[in-house]
Amino acid sequence: MLIELTDEYLIGNADIDEQHLKLCKIINSLHEDIERSASIDVLMGTLQFLTDYTSQHFEFEEKLMLECEYPGLEEHAKQHRELVDELSKYNEKFFHHVNVNREAKFAKEFLEFLKYWLLEHIMKSDFKIKPYL
Repeated sequence: MLIELTDEYLIGNADIDEQHLKLCKIINSLHEDIERSASIDVLMGTLQFLTDYTSQHFEFEEKLMLECEYPGLEEHAKQHRELVDELSKYNEKFFHHVNVNREAKFAKEFLEFLKYWLLEHIMKSDFKIKPYL
């Protein structure tokens, strides 16, 4: 398992916490796919699911922030857009090299990036929303 969300990462909103847990599960699935040298079709499916689910989660989170009049919505949404852009870049890079060597540096870099981004984002950005929910 690459990521485990412990209680310290729960912000107290059942929907958001559940979505964060699902994001972790998807990232962990991608990690397992890479470790077991899954087919390119499986990898592409997992990455597409991660991208789609991430976008859905961000839309949900931003809607909640709008409803509770969170003053940091604009900056928070900017962070979301930046991650989606980074996901696209890593996905493209990953797919161009995955057939050569699934254990290549960029595959591990991609997973570490996802892990770091998610955990840091929860702790440094999502926790700021908590008092407004």
